[in-house]
Amino acid sequence: MADTDWNKGWEQYSAQSFERWKEGFCAGMRMIDAALESAAKMRNAQQAAASETHSRALEIEQKARGASTPLELWTLQCNWAMENATRSLGYWRSLFEAMNEANGKIAECMRGQLQSSGADWANVIDRASVSAPAGSLAPQDLVKTALVSVDATYGQMVKSSQQWMELATQALSAATRAASGGAGAKPDAPR
Repeated sequence: MADTDWNKGWEQYSAQSFERWKEGFCAGMRMIDAALESAAKMRNAQQAAASETHSRALEIEQKARGASTPLELWTLQCNWAMENATRSLGYWRSLFEAMNEANGKIAECMRGQLQSSGADWANVIDRASVSAPAGSLAPQDLVKTALVSVDATYGQMVKSSQQWMELATQALSAATRAASGGAGAKPDAPR
């Protein structure tokens, strides 16, 4: 095909199709940006946690070397473990929040693209099946079912993750209060 034929093909491309193409490309770039932003937040959280843990490890090692009784060493070790559990929950929460934020942005881009086309997954596949070659309906039905299932599963995963983080935060808070003799601890419980 000559260069002029190729250009004519582009000229015949409708403005509406061009805008959809451009918006789809830009949506892809927004998804990449969301993923990279999340990766940077996760990397920063990991670096901060590693630096803090390293300095705390050096500090507790010095204190442990200075311990003069088994009770003093035991207390240092128990406090270190409790503080690590609390810090760990904050660390994992920050990773979860960064991931959840990125997933939300990516899903929003995908939904926006689908809505701007005036269709949903099932309708897009149904429209494609009109001009599909013979014998391809079963795979299309499979794809349609898979996409609907993935969307539902993703929604449930995000909901479950949020519930898990809430429960973990409540459980750790209750355990910390009980261990420190705060509200909710039994007065007769040994410490």
